[in-house]
Amino acid sequence: MLKVRPDIIVAGAGVAGIAAAVAAARRGCSVLLVEKSGMIGGTATGGAVGALCGLFKNGGDSPGELLNVGIVEEIALALLETSSVKKIGKVFTLPYSPKQLLSVLEILCSSESNLQVMLNGSITSVTVNDGVIGVLELAADIGTCNCSPKVLIDATGDGSLSFLAGAGYELSPAGELQMAGFTAALCGIAAGADSLSLKIPFVIAKGIESASIAEFFRYTVYYPGTGATEGFLKISLPDCADSYAVDLPLQAEKLLCFLAGQLTELENASIATTSKRLFSREGRRIKGGYRLSAEDVLFGRKFPDAAVKGAWPMEIWTPGRGVSYRYPPDGDYYEIPAACLKADGFKNMLLAGRCISVTHEALASTRVIGICAALGEQAGLEAVKMII
Repeated sequence: MLKVRPDIIVAGAGVAGIAAAVAAARRGCSVLLVEKSGMIGGTATGGAVGALCGLFKNGGDSPGELLNVGIVEEIALALLETSSVKKIGKVFTLPYSPKQLLSVLEILCSSESNLQVMLNGSITSVTVNDGVIGVLELAADIGTCNCSPKVLIDATGDGSLSFLAGAGYELSPAGELQMAGFTAALCGIAAGADSLSLKIPFVIAKGIESASIAEFFRYTVYYPGTGATEGFLKISLPDCADSYAVDLPLQAEKLLCFLAGQLTELENASIATTSKRLFSREGRRIKGGYRLSAEDVLFGRKFPDAAVKGAWPMEIWTPGRGVSYRYPPDGDYYEIPAACLKADGFKNMLLAGRCISVTHEALASTRVIGICAALGEQAGLEAVKMII
């Protein structure tokens, strides 16, 4: 089932997990990257997100240098071959094609001989003794096996590996848990449609007011794609069972049909692809050696054990209220200390991506792709140090 017995197992093959696995593999460790679905990339590819956020400081006329270098820089440079950085309000984003990002991530993984990827796999049980995770059981299509890695990295997004191991965590109540998102990628938009980000929410609000469309669409936003005739509609819904039961691709078609009747820029637009499913913005936040707070983000706090820099605003999608933004100082950044990546009470488990040790508010900044990729690489490097 396994080519080699890995030194490190990374759970979750989103951008954080991939960056962690690649960073460790490049430094000579044997790494197994376990992904529960049938493809890598997580929300960044399967969610059809379409914009890489968290790369730059806010404010100013140009983005300046990348906040974090390394693997996230490799990814950004590859995407910049067919895209360009765009400024939306105070922030800078890098639009991308989900298909192109998937290709970039596949190349990163396949280039490392020390890295094995297991799709449709899961960690079903673990043993823990005195803070050390010992034997764990892996399950995949071809069967099960036991494995004893030296270090584990939880990059599952919802902290499912840490939860399985009995780690402490925080989870926001239903009324505060950030809304989940579903994205429809559009093509055939009229060239020069630069104001759709403003027009579409206004038209949707009027449509709901007149009962032309359902309340369901109230928290939908639009942002441009990589090409002049491409863009993305993102529908946000409460992260609950009722939302997951909705036929979201059908609803996205209905919304586009309504918008095309109101906006000439969308008369010939169609849906090129959609998210594979509804994707969560927030899940379990595992307790670590330090808990990054809203104040740390807003005041641009720096740390002696800094691992990653961030400047994305706290973008909180609250059920019944929609989105709110609170920004770090323009031209500045905050730091995420390495202690946020170390699961409290465990000697050989690290955290990467959405499930690191942060508050509900701070997560609204740290969860974006650019920051998660940098967190993943730093977790991978820390895992290597624990082995050497």
